[in-house]
Amino acid sequence: MDIAALNSTKSLRKDVLRGMCLCFGVLSVGFAGFNLTVNNFPLLGYIEICFSIYCIFTYITLIRRPLQFWQSVVMCALITFIVILGTSLASPRNGVYVWSFALPILYYLLLGHR
Repeated sequence: MDIAALNSTKSLRKDVLRGMCLCFGVLSVGFAGFNLTVNNFPLLGYIEICFSIYCIFTYITLIRRPLQFWQSVVMCALITFIVILGTSLASPRNGVYVWSFALPILYYLLLGHR
């Protein structure tokens, strides 16, 4: 197998994770404010604030250092936890369960086909 192909895959995963950290970091602050004020789900709101802080920390770390595999695993685990918690707390009419359809794509982009 060509080394350049392996490096480009790792570079692509790093770029995907960096972009996801930036997007999810900003989105989770908005969702946290919405869940704290409108939906009255303080547990989910505070978890989303912590997730946002982790996303910004990971984004800054990825700018300075190479990608570590555990960063992708932790990101997948946290997003899965937030989706499951949000789905269990909210009523089905809120449509939070729709986020679960994006999880397999997220896993493939961050972890590969293993």
